[in-house]
Amino acid sequence: MGLDSRYDGRVILFAPAEPPPKRSPTPRIVALAALAAIALGLAAWLTIGRPPERSTPTPTAKASPAARSRPAPPPSPPREAAEPRPAPSAASRAAVLRVEADVPDASVFIDHRFVGKAPVDVRDVKPGPHRLNVSAEGHEMYAEEIEVGEEPRTVSVRFTEVRLDESMAVVHKHGLGSCRGLLRADPGGLAFEAEGGRDSFRGPLGDLERFEVDYLKRSLRVSWRGGRSYNFTVDGRSADPLLVFQQKVDKARKRLRPL
Repeated sequence: MGLDSRYDGRVILFAPAEPPPKRSPTPRIVALAALAAIALGLAAWLTIGRPPERSTPTPTAKASPAARSRPAPPPSPPREAAEPRPAPSAASRAAVLRVEADVPDASVFIDHRFVGKAPVDVRDVKPGPHRLNVSAEGHEMYAEEIEVGEEPRTVSVRFTEVRLDESMAVVHKHGLGSCRGLLRADPGGLAFEAEGGRDSFRGPLGDLERFEVDYLKRSLRVSWRGGRSYNFTVDGRSADPLLVFQQKVDKARKRLRPL
């Protein structure tokens, strides 16, 4: 409490000033605040509390049991462009086998099929191995395995030509002892090639005086006119190799023209 300066002897008491009364919020303000709070809560619920949307799965067709049991076919390989095949050459289309002979009217056979008289051009022979036979009257038949290619080929058959090329391993029997070597025969003559070379010899077929086989003794006897004689044998129990050799040489001797 304060005292007035003007004191008249009376005592005056001063009460403290009271604060102004607080104003209560008006109903309008309260309503606005409530609306704002509701709006904020709704916004928070929409952004935070709303559950995520679930996507509806697309229904798929169920495969039947038969379709499930079948394996899927393998993928087809990519088709490659087919390479063009080369056209047959003119030589392969025009390939000709020509057969000639040194005697007239010789008959020609290809794979045992008569194709004409020599000389003849055979145009329907396919490339590959074939059997050629040519026959002429008074001569031994000619036979040969030939290979026909895509190029033209000529085969010349010589009936008047002596063909001989034979050889065999023999044992040359001496008066005392023996030696081994190779006995050969060709149109030029008969020759013995000894392993040591010491007893080797050669003579013309036309000068043979004796050329015969003793089958039981397994012996081949060879002698020339005015010359020496030779005895040959072979290993083994059979004289067949000597007999075959002797027959082929004699056949050539008959066809050999005298000099």
